[in-house]
Amino acid sequence: MGRDGQVTERTVLDAGLSLTPSSSRGLVELPFALDSPAERLEIDFSYEPKFLEGRDGASPIPNLVTISLDYGEEYLGCAHRHAPVQRHSISAGGSSPGFHAAAVRAGGYRLVVSAHCVVTPACEVRVRVVAAGAAGAPAGEVPS
Repeated sequence: MGRDGQVTERTVLDAGLSLTPSSSRGLVELPFALDSPAERLEIDFSYEPKFLEGRDGASPIPNLVTISLDYGEEYLGCAHRHAPVQRHSISAGGSSPGFHAAAVRAGGYRLVVSAHCVVTPACEVRVRVVAAGAAGAPAGEVPS
């Protein structure tokens, strides 16, 4: 927290994508950079719709879109999950399943959206990454 009692957070990536069936088996790279270290990264990721409804009693067919994260050439992990709404955290003290525990350093990052299968005419993807806290500061404290 800063001197005013507020948690220090800065949005470093806020992107929306519109995928179509021709996007299937494709990747979209979303680069972002941190000008200073942070305590953690928070990634909010969602896509909709999840399903193309089946006709005449057929089962619905799902879209599948996932993410991975790199720092420079270093792979930090991935979230290859079926849930259409996800939240992930990366920090030196521990990270969400699928991601390595890693210090959040200044420099260039790349979030990769993998469109494994898009079956609906359009699939809207939303990604927001927030750098929270200052690295080396106790529990969110901002060094003066």
